Amino acid sequence: MDIRAYIEEKTGLPTAEVAFPNEQKLPYVIILDNTGEDGDDYHAQLLSHELAVEFYAQRIDPRNEKKLEDIFKKQKWKVKKARTWIKSEGMFETIYETNFIEKR
Repeated sequence: MDIRAYIEEKTGLPTAEVAFPNEQKLPYVIILDNTGEDGDDYHAQLLSHELAVEFYAQRIDPRNEKKLEDIFKKQKWKVKKARTWIKSEGMFETIYETNFIEKR
């Protein structure tokens, strides 16, 4: 699954892996996806994901947060949610963390 493309398509929010190469207008999403393979001795048939989805906005944005949370529900991803104010940047950061296994 191309998680970045999936989130961008379903939410309409600009989405990048790790960072945008240039300054980005708010709101936007950054994903951090750490993966690992598993399976039998000769076949890596499972891909585990440790996924962080970071949502950045000028204000608390329930409408766009709901779009993200609907994606998580549809995929049956159980998430932890945390929000912080980044004073130096003048924006809110909402972080969703989850892990799941994808069968290849």
